Amino acid sequence: MENNLDVAITSEEILKQNNEEISSSKSKTNYDKNNYLDVSLKEGEKTKSVRIRLLPFSTNGGTPFKKIKMHSLKQQDGKWKFYVCPNQTGLEGIERSKCPFCELSKNSYDLAEKETDEVKKKYYKDIAFNNMAKDYWMVRCIDRADEEYGPKFWRFSSSAKKHDGVYDKMINLFKIRAEEDKDFNIFSLKDGKDMIVTITRGEDNKKTVTITDAGKVTPLSNDMEKAESWVKDPKGWSDVFGGAKSFEYLLIAVSGKTPIFDKAEGKWKPMLSKEEFEAKKAEQAAAQSDEVPDLTGKIDNTASISYAPQDANIPCGNITSTKSTPYQMIMEGSTEKQNDDVAPIGEADGLPF
Repeated sequence: MENNLDVAITSEEILKQNNEEISSSKSKTNYDKNNYLDVSLKEGEKTKSVRIRLLPFSTNGGTPFKKIKMHSLKQQDGKWKFYVCPNQTGLEGIERSKCPFCELSKNSYDLAEKETDEVKKKYYKDIAFNNMAKDYWMVRCIDRADEEYGPKFWRFSSSAKKHDGVYDKMINLFKIRAEEDKDFNIFSLKDGKDMIVTITRGEDNKKTVTITDAGKVTPLSNDMEKAESWVKDPKGWSDVFGGAKSFEYLLIAVSGKTPIFDKAEGKWKPMLSKEEFEAKKAEQAAAQSDEVPDLTGKIDNTASISYAPQDANIPCGNITSTKSTPYQMIMEGSTEKQNDDVAPIGEADGLPF
């Protein structure tokens, strides 16, 4: 019997779908503390040193450094959360896209430029600065105290103005050793040097980092098979830190809410505050009471609702608002000043330990 169907199941489409599924599963970040170089100081610890060897950031070789743009947002507990900027960080295979943080920053700056009141002008400039994308560096390295685990990642803030950051200190060492011997490359995998990273906590509780090089010239490893496995390890920075989030996800984050994924609707939604949860619960109960009076109290009103047990005043775009969020207010062009809690300038640019 002749097959005259004008549709078909093609191997190309099957493979395409499977590749997309594999790519999607790889993009999910599974937290493992061993993926990160531990440069934190424990309670009461004043100083510590970590010995590392830098790897090429790419498995194909090249520089050991990778620069990315990130936004930082202060949480209720005082800690900072970092988001890769989708508008300014080129991710392999992913086109750059709109970013709510960048939009908020630009619109705030535009409002500041038009504002004549100095208090309001500073207010908008603070929002613009706190929500603009900042430069961060990342390196892939081997922790000599934990070689068995393999490559680890270390992210640190850029110091483009002062030129005294971790990146600057490593590059200065590279240049100094090259001046002493023009044929010497401190980062060479064959005959380079390890880096000694020393973290110190001062009396003011601020941390400083010093970088020195080891005394002897050594290869990455005397075991060539192990060295190659380290260099070719497929684990990428986005697998560890997470890649750029979607516009919908970041829009919720910049508005001061916690994004949660609604599987039923297939999209990101803001987690409700305790007050919003109670109001929604009461609203659903009232609606169900009107529709089915005899079942009042027997229906689970909370099955599809999640809420965050936190205060109603949630930090929105690094500002706490008691009315509409700064994102909504500024994107709509309002000039009404809200109660604010601007993150101290530079605080989020500290070492992200």
